Amino acid sequence: MKFPSLNKPPLLAVQWNARTVDYILAHIQSGALVIDRINSLPREIEDGLERPAALLAADLADLPTGRSRLLLGVPRCQVDVAYLDLPPARDDELPELVSHQIAMEATDTAEDRILDFLPIDRPGDETRRVCAVSIHPALADTMNQECNQLTSQPESLVFQPTATAQLFHRLTPQIQEPLLLVNLVDRDVDLMLCEQGTVHYTRGFVVSTDAQAELAAELAVEIRRTLAVAPAETQAVSHIYLFGTLAEQDLLVRNLTETLDLPVSLLNPFDMLPQEQDPVPTDTGRFAPLLGMLQEAAFGEQSLDFAHPRKTPPPPSPWRKVAFYGAAAAILLGIGATWVYREQQEAAQQVAVLKDRADKYQRQLQKVTAKRALVDAVRQWQADDVTWLDELRDVSARFPGSSTASVRKMSMSSSGNGGLVDIKLQVATPEAITAMESGIRDRFHQVRSKRISETSGGGQLPWRFETLITLQRRDRADYASTDPASVDATPPVKTTSANSP
Repeated sequence: MKFPSLNKPPLLAVQWNARTVDYILAHIQSGALVIDRINSLPREIEDGLERPAALLAADLADLPTGRSRLLLGVPRCQVDVAYLDLPPARDDELPELVSHQIAMEATDTAEDRILDFLPIDRPGDETRRVCAVSIHPALADTMNQECNQLTSQPESLVFQPTATAQLFHRLTPQIQEPLLLVNLVDRDVDLMLCEQGTVHYTRGFVVSTDAQAELAAELAVEIRRTLAVAPAETQAVSHIYLFGTLAEQDLLVRNLTETLDLPVSLLNPFDMLPQEQDPVPTDTGRFAPLLGMLQEAAFGEQSLDFAHPRKTPPPPSPWRKVAFYGAAAAILLGIGATWVYREQQEAAQQVAVLKDRADKYQRQLQKVTAKRALVDAVRQWQADDVTWLDELRDVSARFPGSSTASVRKMSMSSSGNGGLVDIKLQVATPEAITAMESGIRDRFHQVRSKRISETSGGGQLPWRFETLITLQRRDRADYASTDPASVDATPPVKTTSANSP
């Protein structure tokens, strides 16, 4: 084991979830990061979960960690992320603009949240675009209290996806085009759409399995969703990268490549360390956020840190203002009317510049207001819309078999907080109508049949009728109780066109 330098405190990077506590203890030697100890500690015990700080204290009891600079990672699932388009502004004006915009859009008390942001705009953009992240103070308090068992309080509360993206950029500075970065820590997955180390969009979710074949199928679905909603400038993603090694994720990489029809490459995050580094753990990808955090802390870089969020510079001291104005008055009185005139001219020019800037802000505000109205309309439409694929799957499973009924025509429409399905059918007997209505009717469906008639030449299905199904909108979780797999398997209903005989 290597021992840290005596004149520089070691760095201790920590992250935890419901299953494990991961940490890296390291120090800086000759301008390079050297790992002293690395481990992943299981949290599960017989009667619940072990506290993270207790596990850390026990595992590091033989090392002097009292002077350590403690870095805690905050996962994507515990953070609210917003992407904001702001009027043109200087960097020192952004903190106030971001806080104001978040307060306008928040549904809860935004003033109580801890907020930080990163500019992600491009040179030449008319507006400033930022990625704003926030956490509830209760989360920060919990993490600080958890560290009371250790000898030091956290120096940083780092947003893990940005630290991971920065690590990737340091390892591959030659990659300039947009890419999708995937990182797995147990079953927690972070997806990051990046360009030159900047995260333009990120999502976090939890997968349901550790098996690589099933994991690849779940990841493929979420990756497609992410690429579909990505900002326009990152939709040209043509390559996917994962942190890990072939020994860990060979099957996962091959399945993702075949499913997504995109190249998928692996990157070992420990490639950034000196060659003489001790053997690294087998599950390398889970430590990528910690290595990114260590790099930022070691070399004075800041991405997103809830312990040190970006703030508006403090106003000048009032005594400095008094001294300035006193000196200015003395100069004006001594020099005379010529300087007074010049000051007036400069003031007029400044007013003109400020008026021009105010006009630009007003135009940007009008654009933002119009865009927000459109977003609100889309959100309302999404909230009221029915999940039609799940609904059709559910209703179809309840229909009688093809020998009993045939759908001649079907139309669907949204209606407030639900929808309507108008169906014209042919059935073998009137009893089939009653059976179909009973099979469909539940707390989410109301069924009303009309225009029942018997036709000559109907063959095996002489009875014609119309049914109107009224749907109540529901969440995807509500479909579990009506999963077609739980319904008695029956052959699907035969569907014919409206012009079919």
